[in-house]
Amino acid sequence: MRKVFRIAVSALLAANTVPVAIAQDVTPLDEVIVTASKFPQKQEQSGKTLTVLGDSLLRANSGKALGDLLNQQVGLQVVGSQQPLGSVQSAFLRGAGTGYTLILLDGVPVYDPSSIEGAFDLNFISLDGLARIEILKGGQSTLYGSDAVAGVINLISKPASPKRAALSGLLSGGSYGTFRGNVGLNGSLGKTSYQVQYSKTTSRGFSSAFDPTEKADFEVDGFRQDIFRLGLSHSLGEKLTLRLSGLYSRYRSDLDAGAFRDDRDYTARNTSRQASAGLEYALKRGKIFLKYHVNDSERRYLDDSTSVPAGAF
Repeated sequence: MRKVFRIAVSALLAANTVPVAIAQDVTPLDEVIVTASKFPQKQEQSGKTLTVLGDSLLRANSGKALGDLLNQQVGLQVVGSQQPLGSVQSAFLRGAGTGYTLILLDGVPVYDPSSIEGAFDLNFISLDGLARIEILKGGQSTLYGSDAVAGVINLISKPASPKRAALSGLLSGGSYGTFRGNVGLNGSLGKTSYQVQYSKTTSRGFSSAFDPTEKADFEVDGFRQDIFRLGLSHSLGEKLTLRLSGLYSRYRSDLDAGAFRDDRDYTARNTSRQASAGLEYALKRGKIFLKYHVNDSERRYLDDSTSVPAGAF
C-alpha cells in the first residue's frame, strides 16, 4: 500500500506540471499606428479604413518592388507596376486620380514637380529600408490637405539597431535577368544612432512594345538602379532629439517608340535627391516635430538615334 500511494502522488505532481508549462504563452500587443490621426493610437481605436503592412510582410516580399506590393492591396492600383522595370509608377487609390493620393516618407509629403500632377514616382523608394507601410483610405483633407482626397500612403523607415553595429544584406534574382541586392549598416553609439544603406537593381528586361510583324527582333528594355540612404539621430537631452536623413535614388531604363514600334536608342535617366533635418520634442502624450525637407527631381529623356523607325510618320 505504501508503494502504491507514492506512485500515485508522483503521477499527480507530474500531471500538474504540464499545464503550468503550456500556460507560459506570448501575449501579442496591439499595433500602434500614427497616420490616421497623426497621434500614436491603436488601430481598432482609429475608426478609419486603414491597412498596415508590417515588417514581417515586407521581409517576405523583399524581392519585389514597392509598386508591386502596393498594387496587391485592396482598393489600390499602381499603374506601371505590371510593366517593364523603369516604367513610371503612380498610385491610384479607390479610383481617384494619382494627384489625390498623398505619399508620405516618414510623415513628410514627397512630390515630383516634373510630373503633370506632381505625383511621386514609386521607383525611387526601395522596400529594403522600410519598417512598415500604413495605407489610409478615404478623404483625409482635414489632416493632410487637398492632396489626400483619396487617401494617404505613409512609408515608415526602419529604426537603427540598439547594438553598436548591425550588418544586413539581401540578394535575390528573377526572370529576364533581374537581380536585386542590398547591404546596410546601422547601430547606436551612446546618444547617437546611424544608418547607411545601399540598394542596387539590374534587369535585362523585355520590350513592352507589341511586334505586329511577329519577327521578335525588338530590343529588350533594360533597367539599372542605385539607391543610397543615410540616417543620423542624436539625443540633445532627455526629451529633445536631432534627426538628419538623406536619400539619393537614380535609375536608367530603355524605352520604346510607342505601342507598336521599337527604338534602340531611346533611354530615360531619372534622379531623386531628398534631404531632411528636424527636431523632435517628446511630450507626455505625444511629440512635437519641426522638420525641413528638400526634394529635387530630375528627368532626362535621350533619343540619339540617327535613323527613323518604319512607320514613324
